[in-house]
Amino acid sequence: MVVVGALAYQLVTNKDALLGQEEEVFYCGTIDEDLALLTGEDLKNETGKALFLNNCIQCHGFTEVVVGPALAGVMKRHSKEWVYSFVLNSSKMIEEKDSAAVAIFEEYAKTQMPAFAFSRAELDSLFDYISDQPRDVPAVETD
Repeated sequence: MVVVGALAYQLVTNKDALLGQEEEVFYCGTIDEDLALLTGEDLKNETGKALFLNNCIQCHGFTEVVVGPALAGVMKRHSKEWVYSFVLNSSKMIEEKDSAAVAIFEEYAKTQMPAFAFSRAELDSLFDYISDQPRDVPAVETD
């Protein structure tokens, strides 16, 4: 199953090259120069978008399962504090036998989500960006 996850990751990260399409690439820690011109809510949303494109899109879609679960409606399925904890250290939650974390781990072929060192403000921006996407799925309470 790890091989399948690795192949899916390669397909997602290299699909533009495979299709002959070039797109601006952001790397971890890089910022689009246009972000420097934004303020307030626009900046918050652009920060969330940049975080999503740099860290999440390789494994998550909004309504499609890639390697991990689709993210549309995630803030309706789990509490904000639970999502903060999961993004910052899902391994710890699994080790502590959090039922929702263990269920996600089991459902997605025991593929481990990496821990991220985002600040609370960055996570708020990321969650706002995800929540602002127009496509949403019905909420199912899991915790």
